[in-house]
Amino acid sequence: MTGRDDYQMAVENTISKRIEGKPAYVRSYYLSMQYPSMRTKSEYLKHVVNYLNYISSELDVDISDPHNFNTNNVAEFLHSIQYKITTEGKVPTSVAYRKLVWTCLNNFFSYLVSTHEIESNPLQSIKRPTGHDNVKRVSLNKVGIRNVLEDISEYDGEFKTRDLAMVILFLQTGIRVTALSELDIENIRFQVVSSDGQIHSATDVVGASIIVVDKRNKEFEKVISDTAARYLYLWLVDRDIMLAKMGIQNQTAVFINKDGQRISPHGIEKTMTKLMPQVDGKQITPHALRRTYGTMLYQQTKDIYYVQRAMGHSSPATTQMYIIDDGEDKHKAADIMDKICFGTRVQG
Repeated sequence: MTGRDDYQMAVENTISKRIEGKPAYVRSYYLSMQYPSMRTKSEYLKHVVNYLNYISSELDVDISDPHNFNTNNVAEFLHSIQYKITTEGKVPTSVAYRKLVWTCLNNFFSYLVSTHEIESNPLQSIKRPTGHDNVKRVSLNKVGIRNVLEDISEYDGEFKTRDLAMVILFLQTGIRVTALSELDIENIRFQVVSSDGQIHSATDVVGASIIVVDKRNKEFEKVISDTAARYLYLWLVDRDIMLAKMGIQNQTAVFINKDGQRISPHGIEKTMTKLMPQVDGKQITPHALRRTYGTMLYQQTKDIYYVQRAMGHSSPATTQMYIIDDGEDKHKAADIMDKICFGTRVQG
């Protein structure tokens, strides 16, 4: 079973628990979904089930009959998600989140209309939330990257080589957290320099290529440097020792947890939270490391199309969202125009 199969099965189990005990139309809606990503299906179902749970428990609506869905109880639910409780108290939810919930419910109600479970979509008279969040996106700079790698290198945790290898892969490939979790041993091809073609020590490793299965099952080949490949090899040596001590055989996952099982995307996120610093008051997450990858590539190349291909984006507009402007281009433009406007007079 591949890493992608493991992940799909885990999401399917989550979905099964989510819709357990719910009316039959919920499962029918799930089976009708045409989205290629199980994660998208799970996300849509989560918000639909949240709506059902809310109107059932808070408004005493009988959810066994879809005809009980109406504009009023939908509006009450949407109002209830405008705020959330955090350690800092009651704070507004993001516009992006409220848009997502509206979209999920609209898709659900449209399905019920198409199957004649209800006559009309109760969201017809409720407009989709508008506006944008003023989100400050953060990433690591060069100093921050080196500090993080040095800090991990100096701690004595059991999973030091694993954590270092994961961070390095995030930074050298821009890999998404789910794809990192799904990596299998068979996805890695080390390049070696020993005469017999075998790896006797890390110094025999002179690079590696990694097959990454990304969104919509698209495959990309990522190449990592000699140094990065050696760190990955050192983790695999430790991994094999750990699995042998646990008596676990036939484990295909590259990255495992303390139980010898494939580390989940959530497990990786928790690990990164412990390892990563905050920048401008915001936590560096796996997604911020992917943003770091895009930003650093762009700063070095100034080629948005190159970065787009490296990140596997279908549009340069998406890539642009990952790049944090350091202001250098603005200063360069000002210098160029300053020379044109006030520089040496050109004859002719």
